[in-house]
Amino acid sequence: MPFSVLPPCSPSPLHAPTCRRLAPLAEAFARLDPDGTGAVAFPPFCALMRSLAPHVPMAQGDLEQLWMQRVDPRGTGRATFDTLVAVLAPATED
Repeated sequence: MPFSVLPPCSPSPLHAPTCRRLAPLAEAFARLDPDGTGAVAFPPFCALMRSLAPHVPMAQGDLEQLWMQRVDPRGTGRATFDTLVAVLAPATED
């Protein structure tokens, strides 16, 4: 069974904006994690970032810096959905 990156959204209206905001990220993450491990490596991370903001030019060096400093500072070579949400949340908050 593939890993589900998002828990079921609460029926509470307080959680609805978060669920709506995370849905595109969760869908893109799931496409890049076809084996359902719940983690992606650097190349799929780059594809994910570029798919979420196709109009924003992202240099490979900038993505490498983001990966090494914020996404995978321990050098595991993998990033979970929760990690990506934590890294991207400041940029997506309303």
